[in-house]
Amino acid sequence: MSDPVYSALLISSKERFFDAMRGVLKGERFGRIDSSSPSGAREILASGGYDLIFVNASGGDEAVNAAVTAPECSVVLVLLGADDFARRRGELTSRGVMIMEKPASPAAFSIAVDLMCAARERLRGAERRLGRAEEKMEDLRVIDRAKWMLIGNLQMTEAEAHRFIERQAMDRCVTRRAVAENILKTYKTI
Repeated sequence: MSDPVYSALLISSKERFFDAMRGVLKGERFGRIDSSSPSGAREILASGGYDLIFVNASGGDEAVNAAVTAPECSVVLVLLGADDFARRRGELTSRGVMIMEKPASPAAFSIAVDLMCAARERLRGAERRLGRAEEKMEDLRVIDRAKWMLIGNLQMTEAEAHRFIERQAMDRCVTRRAVAENILKTYKTI
């Protein structure tokens, strides 16, 4: 299995931050690396998701506010000066934002990036499980609607309708949803 590739957004009012971060994040691990000023970050975040978001908060609260409003599927690290770190630590961590005090050693920053990637992988797993659960719920909705069509049109009981759909699925070697969709097409209610 190949290593995952991450997209990153860099938010700062200082061009120097972008250059330094691109140097640190280079390699096969990162595909797309975009940058934004704090004032443009909200618009960029609204238009597309990023796996990792790095915020240089030396520009004031606007950068931090953009980080806090980032999509929940993104892992965010805010780099704060010593005074801001002590003052905003509780607020940011309670809102799901990772923080790090500046200046940070290259080794500490490398560990932080590894932790962010690990957190993103956990989120990807949760997103996959959520997607499967939503798909199952939609299957159940379609099957339930088909049962009610059988109950209403063929005067079956709910148990009979359920058994009918299951039997059809087994006999035809298709899913119960496929049978249900066919029933709904028959009665033209999809």
